[in-house]
Amino acid sequence: MIKEQLEKLGLGEKEVTLYLAVLQNGKLPIHQASRITGINRTTLYGVAQELASKGLIINDLGAKPNTLVAVPPEELRSLVQRQK
Repeated sequence: MIKEQLEKLGLGEKEVTLYLAVLQNGKLPIHQASRITGINRTTLYGVAQELASKGLIINDLGAKPNTLVAVPPEELRSLVQRQK
């Protein structure tokens, strides 16, 4: 169900993979996100930036190491509604 909502938002495969990994693991440092998702770390920064611009994750660059935090899935419905 979450995956379907993410696809309705127009997310690509890497974006969906990263969002779900961050959601399942809570706060997730970039290097761990890369390892878990299999997405190259350099690519992961771009994917994370795209998700942050869409309001789906928060990229906590002030944390050491840089950490990603997912927006709760309950908020996906409102994002889908706003996009319509």
